[in-house]
Order: sequence, then structure tokens, then C-alpha cells
Amino acid sequence: MEKHLTVNTTIFDMISTTPEIINAYDEIRVNCTICLTTSRTRELLAGTKFAVNTTQLVDVGTEEPIRVMTYNGLEVLNAKVTAPTEPTIVVANGALIIEDSDKKTFDQYKGIYVNGFVLHPRTLDTSNFVINGTMIPYPDGAVLLFQGLKLTNAFLKSASQGSVYFVLGIPSNMDNFGNELLGKSQVMLKEAGITAVDPLDLEVLSNKNIRFDTCWVTVSEENAEQLLPLIEGYIGMTIIPSGFKFMRGGVLDSLAIRRFGNRIYVDGDLQIHAGEADALAAIEQLQVNGSVLVADSLADAFFAKCSHYGELSVYKGEWIEHVGSEVLLDREMLETLVDGATFRFEQSIVEVAIDIPVELLSKHLHGILLQDSSLTLGLDQHKALHKKIENHNSDLMIREHSQQPKPQQETATKSETIAETRINTTYYKL
Repeated sequence: MEKHLTVNTTIFDMISTTPEIINAYDEIRVNCTICLTTSRTRELLAGTKFAVNTTQLVDVGTEEPIRVMTYNGLEVLNAKVTAPTEPTIVVANGALIIEDSDKKTFDQYKGIYVNGFVLHPRTLDTSNFVINGTMIPYPDGAVLLFQGLKLTNAFLKSASQGSVYFVLGIPSNMDNFGNELLGKSQVMLKEAGITAVDPLDLEVLSNKNIRFDTCWVTVSEENAEQLLPLIEGYIGMTIIPSGFKFMRGGVLDSLAIRRFGNRIYVDGDLQIHAGEADALAAIEQLQVNGSVLVADSLADAFFAKCSHYGELSVYKGEWIEHVGSEVLLDREMLETLVDGATFRFEQSIVEVAIDIPVELLSKHLHGILLQDSSLTLGLDQHKALHKKIENHNSDLMIREHSQQPKPQQETATKSETIAETRINTTYYKL
């Protein structure tokens, strides 16, 4: 009987494995984010059935016994921390935030390996860091703020003399956060930075010698001249034109008019639905730095009020949106939609009922927008709707195309018995 080992883990440690451990299995398969190895262990595994899928292969480069300290998610370290007496490496999957101190090196460790990002004082010696991701330096002695900062007069008055504020809003979901800081996601950068769109007494900043370091600045035209010289590090900015109120994005409705007035600069995506004709009529000027979704009945009125916008989508009928749902589109639902509808599904499982005739679909279903979802429908239904489906990272499953499983062929060979051990964990040592 063969013995197989399958390991799904974040960190796979095979630094100190032995021939006895390896020979106990006929096959070893590993899926991991970080794999720790040495030249000795690679030689041991060379003649075996060993397979590893990993994001980062780390050779710790030592034959002596070594201790591994592991972290998952977000961890805060200080260079003054006392390491164990034996040689030690740090392995982190996620984020390391290095607090500032008068010690500017982590020489107590043989190495620090990170899959993710590291936030560190600018003068820290990072020569023993190995990073699969992003290094983000901040000014020594800075006050760290891990939420986007909206500047107010109350904040300016309470800020300490001579302070430097490093502003970086860190989201709760940090997947690909390092990549997005390199410019792949302006939305995240803007929300992580500084917003200064209200009237501010900026003389207070100059008198107190206060400075900022951040990734993005959203500033009103009135504040820009005084504020921007006090901010470093930003890779982009949004300037709100004079006389406009700032709106991050969302839906244009009566509440938005009450909050932002009739001259609005939208820095994000905007939706304008059929029932909001009064809200759109109240607008004097509108600028949208993002995409716009507008009801067909209001499209002409929108064009008259807004000359600056990004990608435009005009939808027909009623707008219906589902997030994280299981939805069955059936005949009864469609027949109640007199003017038809456009649907948007996000992270949802959607099925078009098998008994809905193509004619009813064509008449009442004006569009389907899929985002990270799945849609099941019949072959004829798909032919009728395929031009109306907008697919973003979603699965389309056509019922008539489902294949019957092939009959298993009899084999002359005798089936082998395999004993498989499956392990799912964050850290595994072989």
C-alpha cells in the first residue's frame, strides 16, 4: 500500500527534514506560499516523488540548526526585540509594520522573509530582508496613521508642534495590497491618503511646522497652494475645482443633493437611476472622475449637466442589483417588470428558469452585468441574451452543453490501494 502526503499550507518548512521522514512516504505534494529549504534538503528530495507549488522559495543558506518564527496577517515588530539565543529567521505572510526606534537594524536575525509588504522607518537597514512584494518607507519619527485622513480644523489645532504624520489607510482585506500601492488601484490609493476639501486654517500647519507623508492627496483648489508644499511622498493627486463639493462616489439622489449641493465633483463611480429625475434636475454642474451608470430616460438630462465623465453605461427598464445572493430568474418575476429590467449580480449564483421562453427574455431582460458570479441558462436562452450579458470574471454555464460522464473503461491492471494523509494548516514542518 502506497503512502501519500498532501500539504496545503502558508509556510512549508523543510529545513531540518531527514531521510527517515522523507522515505516514510511514496509521494509528497505541497501547495504553499513560502517554502523554506536548504541545499541539503533539496538533495535529499531529488530522488523522490516530491512536488511543490509555491509563490516564494527561500533558501536559508545554513546547515546549522535554525529556529523559524512565523507570522500570518499583520504583525508589528520593533528592532529592539530580543531574539532567541539560537540562530533565527522570521517568515511573514501578509504585512510587517516596523516601529521606529534608535536601533536601525535587525541583526539579531539571520534573515527576514516576507511575502506581502513591509512598512519601515526610512533609515532602517533592510539588507537582511528578502521581500516578495513591496517595501514602504516612512519618515523616521513620524506618527503612523493607518486610516485615510480627512483634514479638519479640529485636527490642525490638536496636532503637536513639529509633527510628521505618515498616512496610509490599510484595508481589512490586504490581498494584493502591495501591488495596488504600486499603482494598480487608484481607488485604494485615494482612500488610503489625505483628503482636504473643507475650508481650513492652513496657517496653523505652517506655524506649527507640521508635515505629512502619504500616497495620494485629494484637495480643493482653494487649499492646494498652501497645503501641497507640506506633503511629501504622494504619487498622485485629485484637485476639486473651486465652487464644487466633493463626493467620493455612489448614487445621485435627493440625499446627495442635501449633502453636497448642486455643484458636485464626484471622484469615483456614479449611479443615476430612473426615479431620481428631481435630483438630476436640481444639479447645476456635475463632474465625474469615474464611470457613470444612468437610466436611459435620464441620459439626455445627464449630458446637459455633465461634460466631464469616464466610461458611460446607459441601462433600460428597472435597475435591480444583487450582491452575495442566490437568484432564480423565473417567468413570474419577469412578467411583473412591465418596462423590463437590467440586472447586476456580484458574487452571486444566478439561474434562468428552464421554462422561460426566449421571447419573454428578449422583451423583459435588457441586460445582465456579472461580477465574480455564475449564470446558468439554456442554449436557446443564451443565444437570445449573449449580446446583453456583460461578463466580469464570471462563469457562464449552458445546460444543453453539460456532458454525461464517460463510462469507465475496464483496465487489466489491478487497482492500487493508496493511503493519503491530507494536512491543511498555516505552518507545516516536514
